Amino acid sequence: MFATNLSSYLLEEGLDVSYNICFIRDVKQWHDLGFSWVKRRPILMMSCGYAEETRQQWLEKKNQLGLDTCPPLSDIVSWVK
Repeated sequence: MFATNLSSYLLEEGLDVSYNICFIRDVKQWHDLGFSWVKRRPILMMSCGYAEETRQQWLEKKNQLGLDTCPPLSDIVSWVK
């Protein structure tokens, strides 16, 4: 909920926002990488700032926009009736 509210505010202010949930979950591995201050397993990473170029703009420039596709909704969501 906090990330959603923060994103809304940052987008209103013209900043770009990105989320990441694909990262190391084991706290010991974070310590091995030099992040000794990590005490619990992270569940979400969020970054914000001013992008010089978005992923979509980069793909358009390379004429590869068709390569960045999402799977069909039916592959992601299973509706229960």
